[in-house]
Amino acid sequence: MFTALIKQLFMTQHYDVAIVGSGPSGASAAFYLAQNGISTVIIEKETLPRYKTCGGGFVFRGRKNLPFDIKEVVEKEFHTVDIYLGKKLHFQTHREDPTISMIMRDSFDNLITQKAKEFGATLLDNHKLTGLSFSDDVITLETSY
Repeated sequence: MFTALIKQLFMTQHYDVAIVGSGPSGASAAFYLAQNGISTVIIEKETLPRYKTCGGGFVFRGRKNLPFDIKEVVEKEFHTVDIYLGKKLHFQTHREDPTISMIMRDSFDNLITQKAKEFGATLLDNHKLTGLSFSDDVITLETSY
């Protein structure tokens, strides 16, 4: 079992797991780890919430499987979808639940990170990972802060 040791300018902290990056994958991993009582830190080089050029459609199948509601970051919902395949094929589907929800990544990523923090995850935003070393059962991560 390794321990993550975070070295900052004035402080040294110990965590069971360190996650680099607070995008959907990193923030979700932190959420589930913290929810299960595992001491977790997210190291993010930007200050949250940060603008991301990517964003857009989130299908309902993925949305319904999230462990928390994301309605507060949904900008628009689409219940009807038209699909055109060439000039001759056209399909339309309408669902009671939204087929696609439009979200912006800055709001979505920040929401997941906040949910992880509710379970005790630590966020070190504006901390760029600058070094990594291994010694015995300790991994030391150094940040720019």
